Amino acid sequence: MKRNQVRDLLAKPRTAYRSLYTTEQQETIHGFRSKRRVLGVDGVVVVAFNESARKRQARDYERAKERFLATCQSVAAKMSKPHRGRRSTVQSVTERIEDALPPKWRGAFKYRVGATLDQDPPRFTVTGWVEAKREAELKEGFGKTVVFTDRVDWTDEQIVRTYYARSGMEEEFHILKDVLLMPVMPIFHRRDKRIRVHAFLCVVGLLFYRWIQRRVEEATKERVPIEALASRLDRIQVVALARKGSKKVKVVLQKLSTEERQVVEAMHLARFVPN
Repeated sequence: MKRNQVRDLLAKPRTAYRSLYTTEQQETIHGFRSKRRVLGVDGVVVVAFNESARKRQARDYERAKERFLATCQSVAAKMSKPHRGRRSTVQSVTERIEDALPPKWRGAFKYRVGATLDQDPPRFTVTGWVEAKREAELKEGFGKTVVFTDRVDWTDEQIVRTYYARSGMEEEFHILKDVLLMPVMPIFHRRDKRIRVHAFLCVVGLLFYRWIQRRVEEATKERVPIEALASRLDRIQVVALARKGSKKVKVVLQKLSTEERQVVEAMHLARFVPN
């Protein structure tokens, strides 16, 4: 169910929740149920709440917010001054801002790109802000999961446990459909043997991501979705530094964010940097 369909349930105070069970990570899951009729089907809506997940989401949100606003300020500072090189356009400036927009929270992050018409080359104004109302709605839903089912005979714990187990499988199917991450389709092979090898490599890649995910979770005590993990890995880069007048080259990791450093430390990636 969409969050805007159950805003009244998400707004209920913590006193409405009761303890359901404790996960393997020693995180307590709370929840409550409410009868609802959805698309002509009578059933129950169970709202589950995880305080640890709320803290993680709130922390990730604040980091994404800080990154977005910092990007807007950085781009605005650069675009307000004349510079050499390829001429910027509204589209190119917009693309730089879009790269800093987190997909799941983009509804709260807004920006405006404008260009002066009386200057050649044109100067650009970039403004970024956060909608307070939308931000409040997002924060109200942090750590909460809404589940609708017609299995009214199930307990709240059964419903929540089943949903969480199913969401893990759905994540894997979603990854195998991702065009850039681990695509099973399209298959550019005609022979059955090669198709089987292609599918096998995709599954091995998925298992490898799961292994990295488990290592990071053990080190940070936080669950990181595979897509977010892949994004962090993609941002980890090395650079070669050479001093003027010296033939020696020093290879170092680029400046890392807190999230990226957690991955580097959990996987001991620094040992692969030659120095």
